[in-house]
Amino acid sequence: MSRLFTLLAILALLAPAGAASAMPGAGGNAMDAAKATFAKADTNRDDSLSKEEFMAAFSGMKDEAFTAIDTDRDGKISRQEWQTFAISHSMGREGKGSGMPPKQATPAPGALPMVTPPAQNK
Repeated sequence: MSRLFTLLAILALLAPAGAASAMPGAGGNAMDAAKATFAKADTNRDDSLSKEEFMAAFSGMKDEAFTAIDTDRDGKISRQEWQTFAISHSMGREGKGSGMPPKQATPAPGALPMVTPPAQNK
């Protein structure tokens, strides 16, 4: 559960300034934020995000994040998949539910998070 909240937090931080202010609770709406973030990440303008585009736009994400959003498993994130993901995760900010998708299989013990942790300076 905390992995998805972490993913949402990182996505909000990486969104363009205008999109960040359009998030629920900031006077705008989540659909506008989702559209702006998708448009910025879709560098080849084919109306979908390849894994490469997703990883370039959200460099801290792991493959599992891409797979979780690509619900039809066609190897790309459609605009609709992205908007569904973004809206479902912003719902908790407006008090309309937890914002979490339906419970899925429990990750294996020791499974890595979807977000790559920052490097530790030793």
